[in-house]
Amino acid sequence: GSTATRCREYFDADRNPHDTAGNLLRLDFDFAPQLTSDTLIDTIPYGDGKFTQHVMTTLDRPYLDVDNPLAQPGGVDVEGDHIRPATWSEGATSVMSIFAAYGCDAGTANQPPRFVAAYDDQGTQVSADFDIVTEVHCHYSSPCTIRLNVSDFEMDSAGRDGALDSNACPAGQTAPCLSSDTISIEPAYGRTELGSSEIKQWVTNGLCVGTGRLSCLFRLEKFDFNKNGNYWEQNVIGKVFIECFVAVDKHQAAAAPSKKTCRSLPICVKFIMEGSPPAFVAPTPLAANSRDEQGRLVPLRTDVPACVGHPLDLTIAAEDPDYQDQTRLYVWDPDVDKGLYPSSAASGDLSYVVDGGEWNADFFSASAVPGPPQC
Repeated sequence: GSTATRCREYFDADRNPHDTAGNLLRLDFDFAPQLTSDTLIDTIPYGDGKFTQHVMTTLDRPYLDVDNPLAQPGGVDVEGDHIRPATWSEGATSVMSIFAAYGCDAGTANQPPRFVAAYDDQGTQVSADFDIVTEVHCHYSSPCTIRLNVSDFEMDSAGRDGALDSNACPAGQTAPCLSSDTISIEPAYGRTELGSSEIKQWVTNGLCVGTGRLSCLFRLEKFDFNKNGNYWEQNVIGKVFIECFVAVDKHQAAAAPSKKTCRSLPICVKFIMEGSPPAFVAPTPLAANSRDEQGRLVPLRTDVPACVGHPLDLTIAAEDPDYQDQTRLYVWDPDVDKGLYPSSAASGDLSYVVDGGEWNADFFSASAVPGPPQC
């Protein structure tokens, strides 16, 4: 049978005893010509600042023979020269890859800015660390912010990247080296601009604009946020907000063709709104008296003396500072082996514990407790 439309078959020689673990196939997929020549997808927007997504499925189907007598150069299969099972066979696998393309013509000696992990307020160090924060946990009682750092690295006409290659840098400089372009931060999707109260330059507290590098503080503002009091309404607890940003270097038309205005790959930040956790309070035993084998105090652990044959009653109390939030007490004791106590396993003190003791079921009585708090 023939292969599916636009699919090509390659052989990784994994039946060869020298390549039993399989070979690595690099699939070079050039999506740009298809966007301009394929009549089926002429309506897809493409060009400067356009975002597209692509899906590729790679199949590994075992063949009965491996001679490949009619293979073209590069291992490309010729239809009909192989014997293969007619149906999906044992050992066949598939992998689906999803990737995105963000087209941007930055010019012949320029590249878009990039978000980086750090920013030196003194201006002596340039960061080329791209492991940036994309998740922020915020307490509802205070503003929710993130510091966005951007570096615009040099690039020469040979395509050498000033973030890594000193050959792209001006004389006397070494990588990573910055351009002298004017850069700023913009919203990526769904918004036309960022308000002046939402984003400000970190150093000057002014407009989020810089030269070569930039650090700005973004403050999340939604309908639940009280701008005057700098706090959130309590009903925001548990909500998640996502904001996406791009960095842009701006050039006049006269700078073309070497430099053109271009936007970076977008980054999206998840803001998770949280409340205050409950805390144990007196009369719960809270003394810092528990030590490990080396005699060091163990944080958040309290030892309570007990005598064999005598009952031990503990009063445990907890409070949550958030208004009208309920508090629940439960037990987790992975060290309890219920099998050691068969007489009390079915009912009694250990009835709440499953095998191994790893369980969070309530160990308190299910009946109502007179007076607050209730467990």
